Amino acid sequence: MLRGFAHLVATVVALPYALIAAAFLIVGQAARAKGMLAVLNVLFTHADRLVRWGIYVLPVLCLALSLAGFAPGLRRASAVCLLVLSATSLVILVVMPTSKPTAGQWLFLAPCAALIGVSVWLYRAAEVTLER
Repeated sequence: MLRGFAHLVATVVALPYALIAAAFLIVGQAARAKGMLAVLNVLFTHADRLVRWGIYVLPVLCLALSLAGFAPGLRRASAVCLLVLSATSLVILVVMPTSKPTAGQWLFLAPCAALIGVSVWLYRAAEVTLER
């Protein structure tokens, strides 16, 4: 139960970082567009995707990832998903900005980096549980 709660908290902490990373990718794509019509096309395309399926699928995926930590058979897979989500978000947030990260930005990214360690711990804890 404690590991499931730890997974739930880690997922809740990881989701804002994933959303910020997705926003960085969209802004980067809009910045690479040539001309105002291309920028609007990028923004409307992403808005259309969000309205069509993302608004329904994203909450379900977040809920599924949150609750998967409570199921003993899914703990390893959910820990790997959490690891991939947090590591990908951290890489995007570090690589995308054009300037070097400041101390405040590193402090902001520290919980996301800690999630990588928590994900590895959850994976190993689920591995030990399966061996028993």
